[in-house]
Amino acid sequence: PNVEWAEIAGLSEEHCIACLGGATLTDLTTKSGWEQRIDEIIAQVSNQEMPLGGPYLSDEEITLIRGWKNGGFQ
Repeated sequence: PNVEWAEIAGLSEEHCIACLGGATLTDLTTKSGWEQRIDEIIAQVSNQEMPLGGPYLSDEEITLIRGWKNGGFQ
């Protein structure tokens, strides 16, 4: 799918930044933070290792993340 950063930012806000906000070593509040760690993010959400304790991302949400990566991080 054609996915833009705004969709990923929404997922990040809903599922990630409570634990991985700006004051952490893994900052997922920015587009560049996601780009730098995209393969790790995909692996961890696919294996239901993140978000810690759930609720875990749906297959559709994981597909959006993959689509954003495969589309060149638009």
